[in-house]
Amino acid sequence: MLARLAGAGIENLLALRGDPPAGEAGFRAAPGGFSYASELVSFIRESRHDFCVGAACYPEGHLETHDIEADLRHLVTKVAAGVDFLVTQLFFQLFFDNRTTRRSCAGPGPRAFRCRSCLG
Repeated sequence: MLARLAGAGIENLLALRGDPPAGEAGFRAAPGGFSYASELVSFIRESRHDFCVGAACYPEGHLETHDIEADLRHLVTKVAAGVDFLVTQLFFQLFFDNRTTRRSCAGPGPRAFRCRSCLG
């Protein structure tokens, strides 16, 4: 797969572990799959393709974390595996509330705070 991506001219990858399937309580790696994004990043780097690799980081801690310090150690592991850049949420919990989104779309204010469907 990585060879096909490189052959197609793809230069940037976002390495994410992924979410549990709908209806599942927790994440389980597929047989032979990756349990952590850091494992995927290592796999990409070992392929010797020259991708720019991004990964996620969680300033407030990953949803599954119970220990913010452990979460930071996982982030360090991910970066050490070869991540070039990290992506985080632009907005935090307040903007995930649908009522807040509807209010920001209906009221006055910068277009940047309105959802795509409200911009027309």
